Amino acid sequence: MLVPLNTLLLFVVLFGNRIVVPPWLQVFGRMHPMMLHFPIVLLILTAVIVVVAPASLLKQGQFTEILDYLLLFTSLTAVITALMGVFLSAGGDYPSEIISWHKWTGIAITIILFFICIFRERLYGQLPVFRILSLASCGLIILAGHYGSTLTHGKNFVLAPVTLENEKKLPPFDDALVFADLVQPVLEAKCMSCHNAANAKGMLVMETRAMLMQGGKGGKPWDTTKADLGILMRRIHLPEAQKKHMPPAGKPQLTLEEMAIMENWIRKGSDFSKKITDLSSSDSLYMIARKKFGSAGEEVYLFAAPDEKEISRLSNSNRIITRLAEGSPALSVHFFNRSNFTDASVDELSSLKNNITDMSFDNMPFKDKLLAHLKQFREIRKLNLNSTQITGAGFTELTALPTLKYLSLSGNEITPDHLINIGTFPSLQQVYLWNTEVTQSDLSRLEKEHRKVIFNLGFTGDSTILQLSPPILISDHDMFKDELPVNIRHFIKGVSIRYTLDGTEPDSIHSSEYKNGLVIKRNTMLKAKAYKKGWISSAAVRHYYFQTTFLPDSAGVIIKIKGKADVKKDARILIDGEKSDINFTNGKWLSFSGAPMECFLFFNRSIKASNVTLGILKDISAAIMPPQKVEIWGGRDREHLRLLAAYNPVQPQQMEYREILPVECNFPAVDLRVIKIIGFPLAKLPAWHQNKGDSGRLYVDEVFVN
Repeated sequence: MLVPLNTLLLFVVLFGNRIVVPPWLQVFGRMHPMMLHFPIVLLILTAVIVVVAPASLLKQGQFTEILDYLLLFTSLTAVITALMGVFLSAGGDYPSEIISWHKWTGIAITIILFFICIFRERLYGQLPVFRILSLASCGLIILAGHYGSTLTHGKNFVLAPVTLENEKKLPPFDDALVFADLVQPVLEAKCMSCHNAANAKGMLVMETRAMLMQGGKGGKPWDTTKADLGILMRRIHLPEAQKKHMPPAGKPQLTLEEMAIMENWIRKGSDFSKKITDLSSSDSLYMIARKKFGSAGEEVYLFAAPDEKEISRLSNSNRIITRLAEGSPALSVHFFNRSNFTDASVDELSSLKNNITDMSFDNMPFKDKLLAHLKQFREIRKLNLNSTQITGAGFTELTALPTLKYLSLSGNEITPDHLINIGTFPSLQQVYLWNTEVTQSDLSRLEKEHRKVIFNLGFTGDSTILQLSPPILISDHDMFKDELPVNIRHFIKGVSIRYTLDGTEPDSIHSSEYKNGLVIKRNTMLKAKAYKKGWISSAAVRHYYFQTTFLPDSAGVIIKIKGKADVKKDARILIDGEKSDINFTNGKWLSFSGAPMECFLFFNRSIKASNVTLGILKDISAAIMPPQKVEIWGGRDREHLRLLAAYNPVQPQQMEYREILPVECNFPAVDLRVIKIIGFPLAKLPAWHQNKGDSGRLYVDEVFVN
């Protein structure tokens, strides 16, 4: 068997480029990783016996007979394993240099073992030669194993834990780059073991920017025109059990933070040269970087560390509290969801007032009267009041902040007169005034009057053609009873804003032009775009506003499984008057999967209704889909209900961004005291979905009756 198998091995290796490996032999080849352990163990065992055993023992017939069989099985398993490896390499995508070294070291072992087995009787009498050949074979095993581990796990896999490599030193925070210091470490830790010059799986190499941009067999790793951002993020988000999931199952997986780094970097244009400090302080990447970078080169804070329980208690989906850096006692606070912002949102932070150094109210309904509430936060260094509702009338309140260095007032109706006393701020160094009433000539005067303060008017865009950012929709709430005033703003002066109220895309000719306010009086999908001569028009911003005429007095929700009431849910979420955000884990959504939702709304007095609207979430990547069907039943009590409307929402045909949507059901006006809503989750996810065939999930957070 040894002679024909070794002959076949040499034939396949020498003429491999002319040989087509059939599928059944490819299956045989894929058993190579399983088989290779046998010759390794047998060879090491043989070498130990030959090296350790005294010469006299090798002359005993019984012992040499045992050794004969051991040599035979070692040589036989080695040639079978080598053949498997050759067939595996013929059907795979492996880097030529590494696979060549791995292949020929394996073949060398096989040939040495073959000759040892053939000439074993002579070698028993020449023990030094026998020992040298045995040790040489072991050395080749180590070398072949090294190349094999490089193929599967990347460079220096075996010695990495004990190799003293130069650790990458983090640069000062102000010099740090988004790609080099946030993105690249993720690629090196989780991707580059398979995608390096020596082991280019899928012909993708990530070692240099040029190679990364070039992509592999599947093209460029990312594509911002696609909802799932392209092949890289698509494979990262696949279930780990699926073959195309990356990194492969069994290898270290990306953490949620690492996924967020990759996704945010791609969404922002995959810029290789952008600094972290170029990002907004409320940007996700900026906050992740703040956690990653230590306190080297940063201000030393003398106050005590905050209470972790208090940070957790005060953090929610409307307000994020994070440490400025790992181990730092300083805290950063960023507010979100303007509809949920109140005066109390600021005062609730008083227990952490001695630790907060960075506060951002960007795009919040923050008014002049709240400036006095900030005086208690005497450790503030950075204050972001961009696009708020301040007029500058109460700026003197901020002189009570002894450590305030950076003040951002962009996007507000600030005039030079509001800044007369800016020089009285004890520690103020920079003021940002983008898109305010302050002009370049005003700036020259302000700089002369307040030489210690740097005033920044930002980018003017006079000679550059850029795309406008979307307009900002400003309203006190998402829900209303009779009518809701909505304002639309834009940071760039001279912008024309066009809008529609019927869900169609706005254009610069036929759509209504926004002037001085807008009043919404019914369920409405508002879409708006910004236009300006010399600029590329913005993307459309969209938001749905819900009317709620009749508020139910009580509600109940059950899920019927096999005809029996099996699960009861907290129905108050559906009638509490609080619209949720797109975070489906915040506890403000009711979820249903596999069994229909059955919701009852009860009214103490009769109402005349003609519309029921469900506020639902669409998050396709999480299998949260519009319902397959919605039925509305009504009557004077639970025992006398009739079908009023049935609606089958349109299902997405591809990956789309997550958003909150309405499901509207209209019917002829009818007197009611009880409404029953049945929502059927999508039975099977479509074939194009990553979890095709699984049940969809239905998420509902509010029901509106009109």
